[in-house]
Amino acid sequence: MQFLFRIIVLIAVLIVSGCSDEKKDDALNDFSQEGRAIMENENLNEEQKARFKLVEIDYAKAPPEMRAIAHKIFLGQTPTQLELKALGDNINKSFPDRKPNGLYRYGRTLLITAVESHNLAAVDALLQAGADPYISIDPGHESEQVRAWNFIYKAMTQEGAQLPAPNDAYFDKTYANQLLKIYLKNGLDPNYRWPDADSLLELTIGDNFEGFKILLIAGADPWKLGTHDTPIAVRCVTLIRNARCIQYLAEKGYYDKIPFVYMEDMISAATNELEAGSRTDPDEIGSSYDEYGRYADAMRLLLERSHYALPKDSKLYRLLYIDQSLYRQKKPEKPNGN
Repeated sequence: MQFLFRIIVLIAVLIVSGCSDEKKDDALNDFSQEGRAIMENENLNEEQKARFKLVEIDYAKAPPEMRAIAHKIFLGQTPTQLELKALGDNINKSFPDRKPNGLYRYGRTLLITAVESHNLAAVDALLQAGADPYISIDPGHESEQVRAWNFIYKAMTQEGAQLPAPNDAYFDKTYANQLLKIYLKNGLDPNYRWPDADSLLELTIGDNFEGFKILLIAGADPWKLGTHDTPIAVRCVTLIRNARCIQYLAEKGYYDKIPFVYMEDMISAATNELEAGSRTDPDEIGSSYDEYGRYADAMRLLLERSHYALPKDSKLYRLLYIDQSLYRQKKPEKPNGN
């Protein structure tokens, strides 16, 4: 009886094992031959397998030579210039041609696959071979917003770990800035502006100060007009009110010669900002309160570099040079033990 029971258990185990193998085979049925080989032979962890499955889906209908390059990029390899130039116009082709059933994914170009695979060498090789960083990554998508996305947009919006900042939380942009440097190294435009949208400088000014500096060093012009009627050098003072950016622009001489019409706007905005600071309780906004002092310091440097003689009877002169304590209040120290 025990012998018969063991036979039954053995048969059940073999059946389950066979079903498991069949499921594994089924999962690879839709893969290309090369894709199946990679899944079987490369030592991929579960996360890598899941991401590689998406690469296979994205490039399922792509020409074999293009799919092979996508595989190389995913595996961290660098396609040769000969391989890339042999693609012709397909180097910029977006796949999949339509949204896969059940997957809410936008299209991918090889440049985007390289970005998502963190393959910087492949990004560089693609740009050298003539891949277009401005072409839509999904020109057939139903969303106008997605249709406007391109390589440089996706590159600049790459976010790493969340980091503490003086007045808020922001994300590590190290990888985004590595991509930006490769973009600029290949002679591409530091003043690039999306149609009817922001420029690269405007995209960096919020939480990517290093990217802001990289663009300026590469020749980006903060006085260049775009979709806004006011240059970003002015909006840093009047609207964005970013003390670090004002300070840096002043140190690098961008405020040495300011058209009078813009100076009037900046003086008015700075006056309003510091008056607001003088009425603000430091306890209400915490560490953000320190921004008033930093903003005032940046404005003093701007005025010094521009050689603008601020009238001594003006509100701004009084706020900058006489009544600084109004917006630089120190919180009272708590007694020991509290």
